[in-house]
Amino acid sequence: MKLMKILFSPWSRITRRSLPVVEVRLSIKEGAQTFVEPNPDFRANILNGSMQEVGTATFGKSPLDDTIYVYQIDVYPQHRRRGYALAFLCWLYNEHQLPITPIHIVGSANGFWHAACRLGVGPLVVRDDLRVSEMDEEKARWAHLIPEPEYMRLQRLCAGLKSHEMKFISDSQSKKT
Repeated sequence: MKLMKILFSPWSRITRRSLPVVEVRLSIKEGAQTFVEPNPDFRANILNGSMQEVGTATFGKSPLDDTIYVYQIDVYPQHRRRGYALAFLCWLYNEHQLPITPIHIVGSANGFWHAACRLGVGPLVVRDDLRVSEMDEEKARWAHLIPEPEYMRLQRLCAGLKSHEMKFISDSQSKKT
């Protein structure tokens, strides 16, 4: 019985050709530190073929250029269940040619992301979500790319100089005795 549900699922009829045409307007999301720092987060306005805004999304590109992290997709209620969110994911893939990883899927979006992961429209690859508890470990992969703040660099240099001075002083004192 479960197999029949999958075969006759509305998702089984979706192909890249059947998705609506979308245009995406991007802006850099200003504000607090981003998960993909040193890269910025982007806010996307999703427009339909009539140039009417049908939703928004927020995403960031990994500094290692190996995945796109989608934080949120919000298709307005009157435009839902028409393929706009999936069309946006296809647009992301076409722009970046990278797998898409959702960040912490919440209840109401579970069905969409589950279907998007299993659907595989063309070359689109959607990975399982990244949970909040896994974000620090994921971010550690590109920590070496984040420039060290000047005050931290100076503290590190001063600490190194002090330890060198201490060694020099102790060497000098041992030669006197």
